[in-house]
Amino acid sequence: MKGQENGAYPGPARPTFTPAVVPDFGTYSHEQLLAMVEHADEHKIGAIGLRLQEAAQTIGEVGQGLKEHMVRLEWDGEGARAFQAWGADMSNATLHRAWRRADVTDARRTGPARSR
Repeated sequence: MKGQENGAYPGPARPTFTPAVVPDFGTYSHEQLLAMVEHADEHKIGAIGLRLQEAAQTIGEVGQGLKEHMVRLEWDGEGARAFQAWGADMSNATLHRAWRRADVTDARRTGPARSR
């Protein structure tokens, strides 16, 4: 954990986040891919896609707001540095999630995700 390596963070370690495993769809045959979606309701899928886009936008706004708030904090000392490091990590992770969600949603229309 950031900050614990030199004893700067005396509290208990926080659990780490483990992202979900995403299948490598490139290894599936066309028949397997077709079987996954052949009975799907395109209207429901479209509605879910729109909700995901809205969620990505909101998550991005939260991440940006957190990032902007962290820079305006007037706080000094070891606790401030630890909190600012945590805030930077949290806002960056939040923005990364929003970008990834937007990339996945965009890929439906435009092709593979952009690299960031």
